[in-house]
Amino acid sequence: MLKFLRMSVLGGCILAVLLVAAVLPAQAQPVRSAISPALSVAEIEGFSFPKTLGNFTRQSKVDYKTPGLGFSVTYLAPGGAWADIYVYDKQLKLPTGPALPQAKRELDVAISDVGSALKSGAYQDAELLDSSTFGSFAMAHMKITQRGTERDSYIFVTLHKGMFVKIRVTADAGAGARRMA
Repeated sequence: MLKFLRMSVLGGCILAVLLVAAVLPAQAQPVRSAISPALSVAEIEGFSFPKTLGNFTRQSKVDYKTPGLGFSVTYLAPGGAWADIYVYDKQLKLPTGPALPQAKRELDVAISDVGSALKSGAYQDAELLDSSTFGSFAMAHMKITQRGTERDSYIFVTLHKGMFVKIRVTADAGAGARRMA
Protein backbone atom coordinates (compact mmCIF):
# COMPACT_ATOMS: atom_id res chain seq x y z
CA MET A 1 0.00 0.00 0.00
CA LEU A 2 2.79 2.41 0.95
CA LYS A 3 4.60 1.60 -2.30
CA PHE A 4 1.39 2.26 -4.26
CA LEU A 5 0.89 5.60 -2.45
CA ARG A 6 4.48 6.72 -3.21
CA MET A 7 4.04 5.77 -6.86
CA SER A 8 0.72 7.66 -6.99
CA VAL A 9 2.23 10.79 -5.40
CA LEU A 10 5.29 10.60 -7.68
CA GLY A 11 3.07 10.05 -10.72
CA GLY A 12 0.87 12.98 -9.70
CA CYS A 13 3.90 15.25 -9.31
CA ILE A 14 5.24 14.25 -12.71
CA LEU A 15 1.83 14.81 -14.26
CA ALA A 16 1.57 18.26 -12.62
CA VAL A 17 5.04 19.25 -13.88
CA LEU A 18 4.16 18.10 -17.41
CA LEU A 19 0.89 20.04 -17.35
CA VAL A 20 2.58 23.22 -16.16
CA ALA A 21 5.31 22.83 -18.79
CA ALA A 22 2.69 22.34 -21.49
CA VAL A 23 0.45 25.23 -20.42
CA LEU A 24 2.95 27.99 -19.51
CA PRO A 25 4.68 28.27 -22.89
CA ALA A 26 1.28 28.44 -24.58
CA GLN A 27 0.33 31.45 -22.49
CA ALA A 28 3.46 33.36 -23.52
CA GLN A 29 3.12 32.72 -27.26
CA PRO A 30 2.45 35.84 -29.33
CA VAL A 31 -0.95 35.94 -31.01
CA ARG A 32 -1.29 37.50 -34.48
CA SER A 33 -4.69 38.86 -35.45
CA ALA A 34 -6.03 40.58 -38.53
CA ILE A 35 -7.03 44.23 -38.51
CA SER A 36 -10.03 44.94 -40.71
CA PRO A 37 -8.91 46.62 -43.94
CA ALA A 38 -12.27 48.44 -43.89
CA LEU A 39 -11.08 50.57 -40.96
CA SER A 40 -9.38 53.75 -42.16
CA VAL A 41 -7.94 54.14 -38.64
CA ALA A 42 -7.70 51.28 -36.16
CA GLU A 43 -7.78 52.38 -32.51
CA ILE A 44 -5.76 49.95 -30.40
CA GLU A 45 -5.30 50.55 -26.67
CA GLY A 46 -5.49 54.33 -27.10
CA PHE A 47 -3.19 54.50 -30.14
CA SER A 48 -4.33 55.27 -33.70
CA PHE A 49 -3.04 53.18 -36.60
CA PRO A 50 -4.05 54.52 -40.03
CA LYS A 51 -4.68 52.15 -42.92
CA THR A 52 -1.68 53.58 -44.77
CA LEU A 53 1.53 55.36 -43.77
CA GLY A 54 3.22 56.62 -46.92
CA ASN A 55 3.69 53.52 -49.12
CA PHE A 56 3.05 51.19 -46.19
CA THR A 57 -0.30 49.41 -45.69
CA ARG A 58 -1.43 48.19 -42.28
CA GLN A 59 -1.51 44.38 -42.04
CA SER A 60 -1.93 42.82 -38.62
CA LYS A 61 -1.52 43.13 -34.87
CA VAL A 62 0.56 40.89 -32.60
CA ASP A 63 -0.24 40.60 -28.88
CA TYR A 64 2.86 39.40 -27.05
CA LYS A 65 0.87 37.86 -24.16
CA THR A 66 3.57 38.64 -21.62
CA PRO A 67 3.06 41.43 -19.09
CA GLY A 68 4.95 44.54 -20.15
CA LEU A 69 5.59 43.48 -23.77
CA GLY A 70 2.44 45.03 -25.21
CA PHE A 71 1.63 44.67 -28.88
CA SER A 72 2.86 45.56 -32.36
CA VAL A 73 1.26 46.52 -35.64
CA THR A 74 2.88 45.52 -38.93
CA TYR A 75 2.81 47.55 -42.15
CA LEU A 76 4.04 46.30 -45.54
CA ALA A 77 5.23 48.29 -48.56
CA PRO A 78 5.71 47.26 -52.19
CA GLY A 79 9.10 45.70 -52.81
CA GLY A 80 9.21 43.75 -49.55
CA ALA A 81 9.86 46.57 -47.06
CA TRP A 82 8.06 46.45 -43.73
CA ALA A 83 7.55 48.52 -40.62
CA ASP A 84 6.69 47.23 -37.18
CA ILE A 85 5.33 49.62 -34.55
CA TYR A 86 5.72 48.26 -31.02
CA VAL A 87 3.83 49.71 -28.03
CA TYR A 88 4.85 48.46 -24.56
CA ASP A 89 5.78 49.59 -21.07
CA LYS A 90 7.93 46.74 -19.67
CA GLN A 91 5.78 47.11 -16.54
CA LEU A 92 7.67 50.31 -15.72
CA LYS A 93 6.17 53.49 -14.41
CA LEU A 94 7.48 55.62 -17.26
CA PRO A 95 7.82 59.30 -16.35
CA THR A 96 5.81 61.92 -18.17
CA GLY A 97 8.81 64.29 -18.28
CA PRO A 98 11.45 64.45 -21.02
CA ALA A 99 11.22 61.32 -23.17
CA LEU A 100 14.69 61.41 -24.68
CA PRO A 101 16.73 59.86 -21.80
CA GLN A 102 14.38 56.86 -21.58
CA ALA A 103 14.18 56.60 -25.38
CA LYS A 104 17.98 56.51 -25.63
CA ARG A 105 18.21 53.73 -23.03
CA GLU A 106 15.49 51.73 -24.78
CA LEU A 107 17.25 52.20 -28.14
CA ASP A 108 20.36 50.64 -26.58
CA VAL A 109 18.18 47.67 -25.55
CA ALA A 110 16.81 47.38 -29.11
CA ILE A 111 20.35 47.39 -30.53
CA SER A 112 21.30 44.73 -27.99
CA ASP A 113 18.27 42.68 -29.12
CA VAL A 114 19.65 42.73 -32.67
CA GLY A 115 22.95 41.43 -31.24
CA SER A 116 21.02 38.61 -29.54
CA ALA A 117 19.33 37.76 -32.85
CA LEU A 118 22.77 37.60 -34.42
CA LYS A 119 24.03 35.22 -31.72
CA SER A 120 20.94 33.01 -32.05
CA GLY A 121 21.43 32.71 -35.81
CA ALA A 122 18.36 34.73 -36.84
CA TYR A 123 20.79 37.17 -38.52
CA GLN A 124 24.03 36.22 -40.22
CA ASP A 125 25.49 39.72 -39.77
CA ALA A 126 24.55 42.98 -38.08
CA GLU A 127 26.33 46.31 -37.97
CA LEU A 128 25.40 49.58 -36.29
CA LEU A 129 26.03 52.31 -38.89
CA ASP A 130 24.65 55.37 -37.12
CA SER A 131 22.70 56.52 -34.12
CA SER A 132 21.36 59.94 -33.25
CA THR A 133 18.66 61.84 -31.41
CA PHE A 134 16.15 64.41 -32.56
CA GLY A 135 13.58 65.97 -30.27
CA SER A 136 12.18 63.12 -28.19
CA PHE A 137 13.29 60.35 -30.61
CA ALA A 138 16.38 58.17 -30.42
CA MET A 139 17.30 56.55 -33.76
CA ALA A 140 19.69 53.88 -35.01
CA HIS A 141 20.53 52.76 -38.55
CA MET A 142 21.70 49.17 -38.81
CA LYS A 143 22.78 46.95 -41.68
CA ILE A 144 21.59 43.38 -41.13
CA THR A 145 21.91 40.20 -43.14
CA GLN A 146 18.97 37.86 -42.73
CA ARG A 147 18.50 34.62 -44.70
CA GLY A 148 21.29 35.73 -47.02
CA THR A 149 19.72 39.12 -47.83
CA GLU A 150 21.37 42.37 -46.75
CA ARG A 151 18.91 44.91 -45.38
CA ASP A 152 18.86 48.42 -43.97
CA SER A 153 16.95 48.65 -40.71
CA TYR A 154 16.06 51.87 -38.90
CA ILE A 155 14.92 51.82 -35.28
CA PHE A 156 13.18 54.80 -33.69
CA VAL A 157 12.17 54.93 -30.01
CA THR A 158 10.19 57.50 -28.05
CA LEU A 159 7.67 57.62 -25.21
CA HIS A 160 4.01 58.47 -25.69
CA LYS A 161 1.06 58.14 -23.30
CA GLY A 162 3.29 56.43 -20.72
CA MET A 163 4.42 53.75 -23.18
CA PHE A 164 7.51 53.06 -25.25
CA VAL A 165 6.78 53.39 -28.94
CA LYS A 166 9.42 51.66 -31.06
CA ILE A 167 9.24 51.81 -34.84
CA ARG A 168 11.44 49.55 -36.93
CA VAL A 169 11.54 50.07 -40.70
CA THR A 170 13.40 47.42 -42.70
CA ALA A 171 14.03 47.12 -46.45
CA ASP A 172 16.48 45.40 -48.77
CA ALA A 173 19.76 47.30 -49.12
CA GLY A 174 19.46 49.99 -51.78
CA ALA A 175 15.64 49.99 -51.68
CA GLY A 176 15.43 53.44 -50.10
CA ALA A 177 14.90 52.47 -46.46
CA ARG A 178 16.19 55.85 -45.28
CA ARG A 179 13.55 57.71 -47.29
CA MET A 180 10.85 55.30 -46.07
CA ALA A 181 11.96 55.65 -42.47
